[in-house]
Amino acid sequence: MTGAHCTTDKYLRHSVWMRHFRTDLAEIEQYLGILVKMGLVHMPRYTCYWSSELRFPAVADVMSRNMFSNLTRYIHFNDSNKMITNRDDPQYDPYFKVRPLLGMLRESCLNIEPEEKMSIDEQMTLSREEIHSGSTFQTSQKSGALK
Repeated sequence: MTGAHCTTDKYLRHSVWMRHFRTDLAEIEQYLGILVKMGLVHMPRYTCYWSSELRFPAVADVMSRNMFSNLTRYIHFNDSNKMITNRDDPQYDPYFKVRPLLGMLRESCLNIEPEEKMSIDEQMTLSREEIHSGSTFQTSQKSGALK
């Protein structure tokens, strides 16, 4: 994650905001956590997470709205000057700007030790097939619920 901090600082050196905006590794990690939470709890606009009517403490208590806006505006994970913009070029990468972040996420996932017992999917689904006891269930046509 330090690469994101360095790239963001490098970008800010060329910005008028250099004297007014500072960030550190902890704030970048908080910012990414907020993005995950916002992906799980959708609101019409990002400012709603801080509004008095719809305030979402899991976001609003972690970072101010202004800091979130500034990070959204200035955060860089890769040097945009090295980006290939020609979509026909074989080296073109649509995820160039976040590629280092995706790489770190992938490495972290690969380093997770697999558990002894893993399940693919434990979600129950409705079925019209016979249960082992020989009885059948019918589903309601309106709600899809079991009768």
